[in-house]
Amino acid sequence: MPSHTVHSALIQMHLDDGAPWVYPRWMEITGVTHGIFPDEDSPLPKGLTRQDLVYLRSYFDQYGKKVKEDDKIKFASATKNSAQVPGRRIWRQWVTDRWRDWKIHMRIISILKAENLHPISLALSAQEPDAVEMTIDTFWPPGKMYIPMAVDSVALELFGMEIQNSRGAIPPRARGIVQALIQRTWKVIHNQVDRSQGRIRKVEEEAIRAFEALNQESPTKAKIKSVITKVHRWRDLTEFLQSKHNVETMASMIQALEELMSGLGASIEPSKVKPKTKLCKVSPRKLKLLADQEDVTDVLAMYHDFFSCPSAQDSVDLTEQHPTVPFQFGKLEDDTDPGVEMESTLSPDILASNLGFKDGLPLLFSRYRHRGGLTSWDAGKSHLFEDVNAREDSQMDQIKLHWHQLAGVHGLVRMVFGPTPDAGRGCGALVADEVGLGKTYQAVTMIAFLTDIVLRQKVLNASASRGTNNQQIVSEENPYAGDRASLLEHDHPHLIAVPGTLLSQWEVEIKSIVKGGTFTILLYGSGKAYHDFFWGPDGPYQKAKHSGVNILIIAAHSALQQDFSLLYAWKKPRTGDLPWKDPDPVKNYSDLVSNTLYGRRFLSVTLDEAQGFRNAGAKHSSVLLLRRQSLFFFALTATPLQTSTKDIAAIGRIIGIPHFLTAQAFEQEKNDISFLRQAKKAVEDVTDGEDMSELTLRQMTIAQRMQTEFEGRVLRRTTDSKDWKGKVLIPLPPSKELRLVVKLTDREMDIISKLADDVSENMSAANSFLMVPSQSFYIGHRMAVNYARETPEEKIPHFKTLEEWEAKKSTKIDTCVKLCQHLLSHDDAPEVFVANGSVVYPPLPNGTDPSKATRKRKVVIYQEFPSHGPLLRNILDLYGIKHLYLDGQTQFGKRAKIVKEFNESGEYRVLIVSSVGATGLNLSVASVMILLDQLWSAQDERQVFGRIRRQPQSAEVLLIHILGDETADIILAAMASGKKSMMTAFVLKIRGRGARTGDPVLRHC
Repeated sequence: MPSHTVHSALIQMHLDDGAPWVYPRWMEITGVTHGIFPDEDSPLPKGLTRQDLVYLRSYFDQYGKKVKEDDKIKFASATKNSAQVPGRRIWRQWVTDRWRDWKIHMRIISILKAENLHPISLALSAQEPDAVEMTIDTFWPPGKMYIPMAVDSVALELFGMEIQNSRGAIPPRARGIVQALIQRTWKVIHNQVDRSQGRIRKVEEEAIRAFEALNQESPTKAKIKSVITKVHRWRDLTEFLQSKHNVETMASMIQALEELMSGLGASIEPSKVKPKTKLCKVSPRKLKLLADQEDVTDVLAMYHDFFSCPSAQDSVDLTEQHPTVPFQFGKLEDDTDPGVEMESTLSPDILASNLGFKDGLPLLFSRYRHRGGLTSWDAGKSHLFEDVNAREDSQMDQIKLHWHQLAGVHGLVRMVFGPTPDAGRGCGALVADEVGLGKTYQAVTMIAFLTDIVLRQKVLNASASRGTNNQQIVSEENPYAGDRASLLEHDHPHLIAVPGTLLSQWEVEIKSIVKGGTFTILLYGSGKAYHDFFWGPDGPYQKAKHSGVNILIIAAHSALQQDFSLLYAWKKPRTGDLPWKDPDPVKNYSDLVSNTLYGRRFLSVTLDEAQGFRNAGAKHSSVLLLRRQSLFFFALTATPLQTSTKDIAAIGRIIGIPHFLTAQAFEQEKNDISFLRQAKKAVEDVTDGEDMSELTLRQMTIAQRMQTEFEGRVLRRTTDSKDWKGKVLIPLPPSKELRLVVKLTDREMDIISKLADDVSENMSAANSFLMVPSQSFYIGHRMAVNYARETPEEKIPHFKTLEEWEAKKSTKIDTCVKLCQHLLSHDDAPEVFVANGSVVYPPLPNGTDPSKATRKRKVVIYQEFPSHGPLLRNILDLYGIKHLYLDGQTQFGKRAKIVKEFNESGEYRVLIVSSVGATGLNLSVASVMILLDQLWSAQDERQVFGRIRRQPQSAEVLLIHILGDETADIILAAMASGKKSMMTAFVLKIRGRGARTGDPVLRHC
């Protein structure tokens, strides 16, 4: 029996009762607010004319006159005699064109993933344990069995509650139509995966041949580069299709690459997990024969460019970097900030004394921080941090907790310790401070504080002071953590779960403020094989120098998800169950759990970027279960309200607020959704700074009601908050952003467009499963925007003259260097601007005496890709601009000397840093940051810009983005800044010209 196509299904719904064009949710998705056939004075659906509507009405009438369902489907699917029924072609084309704009395919996929009904997930879980590789024919799940399970959720996502009948059910006829929509997505995924498998096998063979070529005779730079690019391409293609064969082959390839890079001198510790196949057989002796150090540096830089990106599972969701709800937690009625009601009038000295901090710092903290990034953890450097040496070092800054950080920790201690034993009181709290207030510092301070309590109790216990409790150590008023007065039985490690992009940043930050050797810091990598090794007898956990609270594990969110998926078979809860009901463990749970995070107890768990776990489903459940493994639980997020007021309830569940785990809270949540849907019918845009729409007012009412449940469990300050003296928390000078959109040369755009086509060919299937564009997928494209080459293996020229450079230049690098020349010429150099795609450098005003110019301004250039570093330095040299540079291969000792020279020298006023080289540095001596490469996310931008916009900065700070027009730069910059108008203008420009875009991110977002 034939089934409805998408365009046929929409006609059938419309003929029934005008649906779905009368549903507020569908109007919101499509932007069609006055129906398909609006009145004369109402706006037309985008892309249709009045004459089109005449043809469509005739087509709909003919369709409606067909009595049998099969006849309707055949009539809608017919392709012959199209001139006799022009409305059929117009309707089919219009729906097809708009389907992607409305993101219906991706919306359905998101539901399938959330309900654990995605066909790829089902196929992978159906593999036999000894299956060599997944084949579509063998494992592909039958849609007839699984699609009906998703109908209710998809219907509500696309059409809202209005599609339900009076009994709250989806009517049978509507169910069939929704099923047809899901069937289309199911088929598209099947076709994409089917095509991808052939490409995957081909690329795998190419990667293996590259290793074989490397193993023959002496290794060369070209051979090693070929291995890097081919393994990277294969890894990206297979990341969404994690069959047993692919996982094992990837483990072998990555280990072979790590051994290769380690042999060349990279600071990489090769995996201890034995690969199934040894691919690299090049001896260390042969590697030493590689031409010269310049070749080695080039190869290591290329490896960094391609393999320093996080996995797709850890990639930032570019579409959710900025909350769509226009408010967050507010101040209390007495105008104090939530969480520091008592602390708001206490001085730093009193706060530190109450916390037992010596000289204002936890006992486990270092007293000094090095501006060049050295730490007391670095081999042979601990003596530099001794007071007698550090006081005389101009590169050392005293570590000092700001008042708001002391107050925040003091407030958190009050939240998690209570006056009486109470097993029902959870020890969880939400740290929701705005960006820039140091949530990481506060989290590490809290970990140090809790560790100190346990260590002190151990000492007291060892000295026979039996019966000692927290009252002598924490406070007389609040000595109990839950029902416990002693933490000795909770002498367990700390766990910090963070996005994969922030793993190294957290490690560096901890080492920069905590005394060297205080903890054993373990990074929890990905993959079951590694997890088995990690927890095994020869793994890092069992062989750690410390034990209990002196072990600190930092795990990527994706590693947590891998452990959860291994242990639990998450399924959509049955009708009547709460959406966050515990999933059922797998049959062999007891055999597997000991080698996972869920097999350990923790003193504390810190969940960074907690908003990523807000939606009910497998991710949400993974955190709810993890919370039970710890005594203390801290959720960190600057945006607890991301897209909906129900996000607040989700965060409440995550930190263990009992109310949000009840059936009553779930019923209230459903009532809130209905309450808000009514308001959406009357939504109007905000007309000025004071007026609010009815929807926003209702959202605020709900949020304020929910906030009362967080009393004593949330810490929230903003950049406008005041300290105990009524002064702004962190006084920083003003900053300014300048976005220079430059037109690239024809040579550059030809290459970029070709690479965009290649990316698009390989990415459709992956994005249909991963749901977020992976940073790794677009490296080749983004590198080409910086310097266009046909392939990454092509050698970057060394230019001897500016004339040579002009013929094959990179527009972005050329602009960057000329910007430096302009900015360094005079501290009062006029602001540049763009005209016709080129940057204009205005001269000094008339009457300005160049001889009296001050030239103290310093510039930091951020470069994402170290392999392009030699080219940038080459062009700076051609323009006579002296500079220094840091990248991931710069040794710590040398890095400190370079930073010192940049800080103190008047000769070198330009410093180039990379993503790795900039971590942990204080570069506040500079007042200008140039982003040569557009960073992937707003999160990354904040971290890099924070290198110069930080205390003791006193000058106005300028952030300059150099963006390639008609490339991914524009989309990434728009998403990072939250400037939808910028992205819309770009999209309209591309579509208006009908040109081929050089932006693959736009195609797959």
